[in-house]
Amino acid sequence: NDGRILHTQQTYNVHFEENRWLNFVRPGLYLWRKTDYEGDVKDTGVRPGLLFAFQRQTYLNISGFLYNQEKFGGVSFDDARTIWGYLGTSAFDRVGGSVFVNRGESINRFGEIGSAHNPFELVPTFEVSANLRLKANDQLRAELSFDSTRLKTGKTDELIVRQRIWRQSVQYQVSRQLFVRLIGEYDQTRRAVDVGQYVSSRNFSLEPLASYKLNPFTLLYVGCQIGGRDDPYPSHRGLSRTDQSLFMKFQYLL
Repeated sequence: NDGRILHTQQTYNVHFEENRWLNFVRPGLYLWRKTDYEGDVKDTGVRPGLLFAFQRQTYLNISGFLYNQEKFGGVSFDDARTIWGYLGTSAFDRVGGSVFVNRGESINRFGEIGSAHNPFELVPTFEVSANLRLKANDQLRAELSFDSTRLKTGKTDELIVRQRIWRQSVQYQVSRQLFVRLIGEYDQTRRAVDVGQYVSSRNFSLEPLASYKLNPFTLLYVGCQIGGRDDPYPSHRGLSRTDQSLFMKFQYLL
């Protein structure tokens, strides 16, 4: 982004050396002011935060916008206040994960001026993200994640858009030479097209990949991408495959 930013962050650590659960607490305050090259203020705000660091790599972070003023699309928006929390842990050898929740008001950046169903203004926002990491053994690992975003109109509390994304990744080290991986994603979206009228869509993708190490300096990659979406053809209903591609890469390191 074009522009200049002046910002400062102040934190203070409070350690608990004798506590069996808590490692330290870190309150903080972040202030920023961003201008473009013509000197117009684009974004300014104050964001306090509080981090709890527990034993065994477990963290709880709470933060939010105490004050925020942003100019976007030629329009100034004041008081986009939100609060969010993050809880994550890597305390266990085989299992780890995290949860993120954000609630408040944010700019509907894809809104339209004067629109009742998709207003270009500050709107109630709710976001949730969750992540689960599994390590069955030294060879097999998996990761599952879920992301959800919902925007509503501020005056009538009607849905603007809701999107949910499920994603998984599985990787397996078959041998010292052979590695395989599979990434899959499923996306659901419901969006307002007029007052009281909505459209829903779904799409998916699969990305398998295999690599083989011929020697310490030579790698061979083979993979493909398979994708699909809802009702892509007049003769098909529901989810259907719409595209697929195959690729191969040979890498030699000098």
